[in-house]
Amino acid sequence: MLPFFVRDRYLSHAAAGGLVLAWTISSSVLQPLFGGLTDRRSASLLMPAGVAVAAAGLVAAVLLPTYGLIWFAIAVSGVGAAAYHPEGAHYTTYASGDLRATGMSFFSVGGNAGFAAAPVLATLLLLGLCGCWLIALVPLAVAAALRVQLRRLDAHRAAATGPQAEGAIGSINQWGRPRA
Repeated sequence: MLPFFVRDRYLSHAAAGGLVLAWTISSSVLQPLFGGLTDRRSASLLMPAGVAVAAAGLVAAVLLPTYGLIWFAIAVSGVGAAAYHPEGAHYTTYASGDLRATGMSFFSVGGNAGFAAAPVLATLLLLGLCGCWLIALVPLAVAAALRVQLRRLDAHRAAATGPQAEGAIGSINQWGRPRA
């Protein structure tokens, strides 16, 4: 979307870089906070909500008239990404069973592939900022699918963290706590 912001909103390259900064800071600085929260208490709704907020922030950015509001909407989109990733990583390990490293590898590759494919898809579909809502359909569909599958995903969590799994996943990745 950045080239379209430069072209259609007459942003300088520095201003476009500021939008990248807004998204990167909000998503990366807040992600450990969401991780700490979800380490204490499962919050599976953060997965679909995070994806939906990320999409909504991007759509809002193209509808807003001033740079400050656009910057804020992009930052909100980053908050959605920050909310999604810790729980997404948790549930990836739960669903991966004994193949946690493989599961996290696919989680990482999927994210990187989406990050790489999004600009290509945006260029093909957008043809300007007015078509941004088309791009939002993909993450909104993902958010809806995640919401529909939460019960099944929670079953993976229960199986991975229940009494029969004691000493397996739950005690391996707890930083700052002594291991038995």
